[in-house]
Amino acid sequence: MQSLAVLTLQALLERTGFTHGERAETALPGRGLWGITRRGPYGAAVVRIIAGTLGGRRLDRLSGTSTRPTPERVREALFSRIEARFGIRDRDVLDLFAGTGALGIEALSRGASRLVCVEAGAQARRVLAANISKLGLEDRAEVMGEDAAKAMARLSLRGVRFGGVMLDPPYGKGLAEEALADLDRLDLVEPGGWVSVEVAKDDPLPEKAGQLGLLRQDTYGDTKLALYARPLEGEVKS
Repeated sequence: MQSLAVLTLQALLERTGFTHGERAETALPGRGLWGITRRGPYGAAVVRIIAGTLGGRRLDRLSGTSTRPTPERVREALFSRIEARFGIRDRDVLDLFAGTGALGIEALSRGASRLVCVEAGAQARRVLAANISKLGLEDRAEVMGEDAAKAMARLSLRGVRFGGVMLDPPYGKGLAEEALADLDRLDLVEPGGWVSVEVAKDDPLPEKAGQLGLLRQDTYGDTKLALYARPLEGEVKS
């Protein structure tokens, strides 16, 4: 016969939407409360926004391997570098291969003025749209449901440019290098803008993609983060 404490814990978990036996992603991935993770709709494990006006709010993501949210410590390192060198506030941001929105929504939380998310996967896109809606960001975020190359071509026809772009494609397919080339060819990054790239640590990246030059790259476990920038008009890149 189960103890009263176990029954009470089970009832609490049922009311709050937690399931037992899985780990929560917290500030240090892999450390969960009692080995429990919060479950949202769509069978989604929950990650949280790190900082800014929405800091601490939770985001749903798809369970399984169809999406690969950036671990929290890697997101924090990425945004710390971007904010220290370029800033995010009042920039329009493009999130390619957006998944369920952890990177792009983090940018909005930290002061980006507008966000365009590109996600071809229907399931991930539904969770992305739900995350945007529950956080009240519909007036600042647009979701494009097509592959990155087609979306970039459409954005180019609109004549828009972005102050920041985030690339987090599936690993090992060369998609980041292709996207960098398209961003430059289609003139989608404004002068003084930045592009962050997340790939597998062994995936090759170019030193330059037209006007976009590699500033730095760092490795975190199996992940490599790279930061590119387009010089300001008249600026000579060393």
